[in-house]
Amino acid sequence: VLAGNYDILSIQIYFALVNSSGSRVGTELRVTSNSYTSDRPDIDWAGDHWGVVWADTRGNGAFDVYYSRIGASGSKETGDVRITTSTSNSYATSLAWNGTHHTFANRTETGFQCL
Repeated sequence: VLAGNYDILSIQIYFALVNSSGSRVGTELRVTSNSYTSDRPDIDWAGDHWGVVWADTRGNGAFDVYYSRIGASGSKETGDVRITTSTSNSYATSLAWNGTHHTFANRTETGFQCL
């Protein structure tokens, strides 16, 4: 489960594991920890880990797409990996596992991008 925390200063992304009845297992994980807006997340299961992408404004004030890997137990396994570097906004992220790696698509102010 992904959720956003909307406070006055920033929006952050959280992750929590849930069981088949919908009850949370363990504690929630704060995926993003920065003073900038982190928004529009997507998540995908890869068989042994979760991939999470989102857009945030920490790079240059425009939205860029970031990725992080979360283990099956719910712990963050990587730092935030910046995927896009643009002077225009990249947002509306979507993530999919293709059997060997995560692929993502996002919308920019000038069109669409797939990696």
